[in-house]
Amino acid sequence: MAKKQILSYLLVGLVAVTLLAIPVADVSARISRRRAERLLHDLRQLQVDKSTFEDARRVIVGHGGGVSPYDHSGCSPAHCTFDVALKHYPLLIGVWGRALSLEMTFNVVRLFPPLGLQDWWGGATVRVDGGIVTQVTYGVFVRGSGGWVLGGDTDESKVVPQFLQTRMGQRSYVVHWFNITTVGGGEGIQSTLTPQANVEERNRAYDFDFDCLTRLGGCTSLCQFVPSAFADLVKETGGMPYLDEHDPHCAKFKPAQTSPKPGP
Repeated sequence: MAKKQILSYLLVGLVAVTLLAIPVADVSARISRRRAERLLHDLRQLQVDKSTFEDARRVIVGHGGGVSPYDHSGCSPAHCTFDVALKHYPLLIGVWGRALSLEMTFNVVRLFPPLGLQDWWGGATVRVDGGIVTQVTYGVFVRGSGGWVLGGDTDESKVVPQFLQTRMGQRSYVVHWFNITTVGGGEGIQSTLTPQANVEERNRAYDFDFDCLTRLGGCTSLCQFVPSAFADLVKETGGMPYLDEHDPHCAKFKPAQTSPKPGP
């Protein structure tokens, strides 16, 4: 009888702790979400080829960042790379997860998104050359409810990456899909801008649905997380990334099927 009582008490205690932990974790997630939103807002005030070294330093330091640990130039107005990291791991998974194997930890975090408790990470990088901002990058990666990772990344640069130069041509905004090879796999969309991008292009490139980070059910697809860039990708390629193609949330983004021309 005593053993049954002990088990009953343990069960009640476990339920109580869980009921308490979920709302606490929800509050923490919303605070982290607001941090990501504020960083994006302030980052958008920087202008490639116009903003100064001090502008960049003020934004990044104001959000808890600093000189990138990968920048060994000494950091001066002549050249410097600033960055700031964003991380949110629900229910202190980063702490007690150390006692679990990688596989067990991965299986645990897969249970969080349906409760609105997603783990996500990302941040921003700002590069300065000759006293002027030459590159601004912002990205967020979130673990979807299927266990895979969804990534949204926006890169505005004075010099377009070589692998995109031919495709971009004279355009000031393009999007492309990329594969994520972390544990569980995933997919992402990168929006690339030049300083010549207009307001509409910039708004589409920086359109992140941060509600995905806190709502019940979580994010399951890129079309939820970066809807504008996703729509532009479908329009440009005429197709959809594999995971999104089979997600009901993305049905409205599917390209129209053209009927074959009748034979003679």
